[in-house]
Amino acid sequence: MMNNQMTPKELNEIGDQYFYGQGIDKNIEVAFTYYKRAADQNNPVGLANVGKYFLAKLNENQAFSYYEKSALMGYPLAFVKLSDMYLNGIGVKKNKKKAFKMMEEAANLNEIDAYHLLGQYYLLGIG
Repeated sequence: MMNNQMTPKELNEIGDQYFYGQGIDKNIEVAFTYYKRAADQNNPVGLANVGKYFLAKLNENQAFSYYEKSALMGYPLAFVKLSDMYLNGIGVKKNKKKAFKMMEEAANLNEIDAYHLLGQYYLLGIG
């Protein structure tokens, strides 16, 4: 398959290989080019991955924006990340109620990790 005909799934997978250095030298700038191509196709995973890139580059506001776009498309892991960002004030003002709401939404979308984290929120009185 030619490079310009890659699916968003393929673009994200190659981006991850570069982002994490899996079988290839780690290079988050190259990873970004793949993630961005997936995001440009309105792929929610690609949007979240662009958010991950911006977090790594410490551009928290941009990261929040991309995670939010991904969440609006129903991507559960984006809700988990937004919850963390609200909880810790990363790229957005701290807001425990919104953190709880985001984690609850992820759980409603059957994200396994969200069930555990939501339980932690209850235990700690968050939200």
